[in-house]
Amino acid sequence: MSIRAKESIVAQKLSTGGYRYAITLKDTGTTQIGAFWFAWTFSGNLLTSKPRASAPSGWTEQLQGGSEYSIQWMAKSGHALKAGQSMTFDFTSSEKPAAVFGESSTQPGTKVSTSFVYESTFLVGPSDEFSASSTKVVNPTSWDAAQGLAASEADAGLFGAAPGQDPLQGFDLFSNALAGGGNNFGA
Repeated sequence: MSIRAKESIVAQKLSTGGYRYAITLKDTGTTQIGAFWFAWTFSGNLLTSKPRASAPSGWTEQLQGGSEYSIQWMAKSGHALKAGQSMTFDFTSSEKPAAVFGESSTQPGTKVSTSFVYESTFLVGPSDEFSASSTKVVNPTSWDAAQGLAASEADAGLFGAAPGQDPLQGFDLFSNALAGGGNNFGA
């Protein structure tokens, strides 16, 4: 049995300021995922602005940090993400997509989207470390469609990759984000 996952992230600029992020987590392993830790490594937290997270039904969320932050989501009993399934986790932040999708300013060479998953609880048992396989910025009116796209295209790594194709093949973060109507990238 193995625990494996991948994530895709969609960002939307909010009219009230800041950004809304939707992380689609796909269980690509053979065991369930009961704990998801976003923007974290063993060296510390990776978000520089305090986020506000919400949890999917059957899960709880908790912020970690002080000067840098990460988000932990944990499944309640009977609600773990099963092998082959996807789930969306949301947060809002003043942190711009260029920062969330890029390298950490506090841990050079580490992507801010670095995450870990565990079968039942944090730091117990086997884990998988990964970062976003694809990212996209959408216009405010595109949010519902983008969330649906993220969920339905999770197998393809999102945004143009055919099933079975490497989701990063030919992917250029800046031109793909802008081509998708995301003219607010890095705004």
